[in-house]
Amino acid sequence: PASLAYIGDAAATGSRGRAMALYGSAIGLTSMLAPPFAGLLRDRFGFGAVFVTLSAMMLIVAVPAFFFVGETLRVRRETKSSTSALSLLKNRRLFLSYVSAFCLLFSLGTLIVFLPLIGQEMGVSSARVGFWFAGFGIAAVIIQLALGRLSDRIGREPVIVMGFVVIAFALMLLPMARDWESMISVMAMYGVGFGVLFPAMTAL
Repeated sequence: PASLAYIGDAAATGSRGRAMALYGSAIGLTSMLAPPFAGLLRDRFGFGAVFVTLSAMMLIVAVPAFFFVGETLRVRRETKSSTSALSLLKNRRLFLSYVSAFCLLFSLGTLIVFLPLIGQEMGVSSARVGFWFAGFGIAAVIIQLALGRLSDRIGREPVIVMGFVVIAFALMLLPMARDWESMISVMAMYGVGFGVLFPAMTAL
């Protein structure tokens, strides 16, 4: 919430979709690099090494964040805001954004849980399973860099619908994937849907 609010404060109104696309590209880049790297660590040194390395990375990033990330909220209110969660849910556009986030992250969480198990059944190493996520990450980065301004131009809601349609097809094709190559192709298709959906959803 803090990072999204930070970008929302800093980005100009007409380029918020583009700003969120760059944010999403960072997520895609992480999905491209982290799972293969973590899989390699796990295969060679065990699960503990993955968590220790991640902990060290978090602490390293926390130091410059503390010193160099300033406040972006331009208007400070003396009194506490009376906006309730219920009133936010009653806003149709915000509700669409929340439901979109729920569905997207539900599907992504399901993939994170089950793809390694599918890989075990197929006899695929953890590092090679990581490359399935890399296929998702590469596609997501490319689409967001190429189409990041799309929702700024044509509106958030049509772009959200397009993203969900692509993701739905990818999820339908996933159970039909029977080898490593077809699995990475389906994950790349999922990445295309993510790349279309994420900037519009977060900008909304």
